[in-house]
Amino acid sequence: MGYLVIILLFLAALSAISFYFSKKVDTGSGFLMAERSIPWYVNSGSIFATYLGSGTLIGGAALAYEYGIAGAWFDIGGVIA
Repeated sequence: MGYLVIILLFLAALSAISFYFSKKVDTGSGFLMAERSIPWYVNSGSIFATYLGSGTLIGGAALAYEYGIAGAWFDIGGVIA
């Protein structure tokens, strides 16, 4: 039960932060480029971290389950790219 409370509090905090900052962005490209207020390397690092963090964790685990060690090439290719 304690885990459920923590997860719900975390989701509520994320929702509140998202709602607050959503009022500052007008367009989808403004969201993706942070209204051009951050340097290119910070934006690139954010996209890279998102790719490696979420896609690799979920997709890599599925590929490793389905194909075994051969599924690791998905992760290796992403890191090389």
